[in-house]
Amino acid sequence: MAEVLGGLGLFWIIFLVALGVLWFLLPFAVFGIKGRLDAQIAEQEKTNQLLIKLIESTDRFNHVVKEDRYNRGE
Repeated sequence: MAEVLGGLGLFWIIFLVALGVLWFLLPFAVFGIKGRLDAQIAEQEKTNQLLIKLIESTDRFNHVVKEDRYNRGE
C-alpha cells in the first residue's frame, strides 16, 4: 500500500510542479499577446472600413447600371 501511495505522491508532486510553472508563466503569455491582439484589431477595423467603401461603390455602380437599363428600355 505504501508503494502505491509513493507512486501517486510522486505523480502529484510532478503534476503540481508543472501546474505551478504554467501558472507562473500565464501572465507573461497574456500580456505578451496583448500587443499583437491590438494590432490585429486595428487591421480588422481597416478591413471593415475598406469593405464598407467597397459595398458603397458597388451599390452606386448597381444604381448606375439599373438607370442605364431603364433608360435603354430593358
